[in-house]
Amino acid sequence: MATARCRGQSHLTVPVVFGDLLGFSMLVHWIPVHRAGGTSTAPQRSIPVAVVAGHGVLAVVTLIPVLITNVAGSWAPASP
Repeated sequence: MATARCRGQSHLTVPVVFGDLLGFSMLVHWIPVHRAGGTSTAPQRSIPVAVVAGHGVLAVVTLIPVLITNVAGSWAPASP
């Protein structure tokens, strides 16, 4: 049985925001490891900057439409 939802509400918002926060915490961990260069033994040191930057761009491109959809849906007038 389907559950009724108001226009604009999505169950996808929470996982997307959680995933972006997780990705941001991974970025915060990667920056010092990358700056240490050859002195670090962490496996993250071999991840190229372009891969990290591309991943961040894709995360933002995913997050923005989800947030816009939810905000726009919450401001929409109720259907009669």
